[in-house]
Amino acid sequence: RIWSKKLGTKPKVLRKMLWGDFSYNPKTKTVTKWTPASNLKPMFVTMILSPIWKLYENAYVNNDSEKTKSMAQSLGIELSNRDLKNNENRGLLQAVMKKWMPVSDAMLNMVVEIVPSPLIAQAKRMEALWPNSIQKVVRTSCEKGGGTGTEINSDVQREISKTEEAIRNCSKSE
Repeated sequence: RIWSKKLGTKPKVLRKMLWGDFSYNPKTKTVTKWTPASNLKPMFVTMILSPIWKLYENAYVNNDSEKTKSMAQSLGIELSNRDLKNNENRGLLQAVMKKWMPVSDAMLNMVVEIVPSPLIAQAKRMEALWPNSIQKVVRTSCEKGGGTGTEINSDVQREISKTEEAIRNCSKSE
């Protein structure tokens, strides 16, 4: 979201570009197809990994609270004096990361964005729960039981249809 605001693009479009083979040229402010031969780094490296490594280097390796504070401000994070005066290198890094990208919030947001709602997923689950081949299995088992089994087969077919319909129409109100 930070980068989509800076670049003036939609987050969904930027997300596709981040995970693809694209690179961002800051001089021309354009996105191009990334190749190993190009001088530019992939967008994910430029926009995600590099800032994390810089933050890690400033906060943990060098314990430079001023650079860390300026990076945090550019990310829209306000650090307290207590966080900045932390004697442990690890403490400063943890303070920034907890405010910038809390793991629990990030995981929950990804689950909400990626996992379909139960109502949408129900139609997809139907195929896994009740494959079309079940009708062939019922027909075969009725024939093995003796005779044609048309009465049993038709009763089973009606029940299968009712069950399929109930699963497809399953909603949150029921």
